[in-house]
Amino acid sequence: MKLPEIAIGYFLAPFCAMFANAIFGAYLNRYYVDVLGWTKFGAFATLLPIVSVIFVVLGNLMIGQWIDNTRSTQGKARPYMIIAAPMLIIAIILMFMTPTKGNNAVQMIWIAVSYNMYYALAYPCFYCAHSSMVSLSTRILRAVDFLQHCQTSAN
Repeated sequence: MKLPEIAIGYFLAPFCAMFANAIFGAYLNRYYVDVLGWTKFGAFATLLPIVSVIFVVLGNLMIGQWIDNTRSTQGKARPYMIIAAPMLIIAIILMFMTPTKGNNAVQMIWIAVSYNMYYALAYPCFYCAHSSMVSLSTRILRAVDFLQHCQTSAN
């Protein structure tokens, strides 16, 4: 592995992804409350994150199983990181394009689908692949230690 691959793939890209996810998570809550009037949904606003945890766990298990069973020239994890990029973009766009006019039921369905598309499918696709990259990259113990330090410092 060359230094640019290590710097970008194991430090800069994960740092940017985690930073963007933190900003995104904080702003999403503000968007739901201030723009959509989240409180008008009542119990839905409380139950969505609680019920979605089930889908997030299942999504992580499913993606992890897919990565483990993948055999490709690009390795096990890299194809999922590539697939995750457009999935994340689409999920984020859908989360912030919630219809503001019309029926509350349509808004709740839109929010539930887009929320779970991001947190239960797109983000686990990236994060499971990203977190397994170190162990899949090399079997040289010294290199694994170095890559693990880079990845840990980025997170």
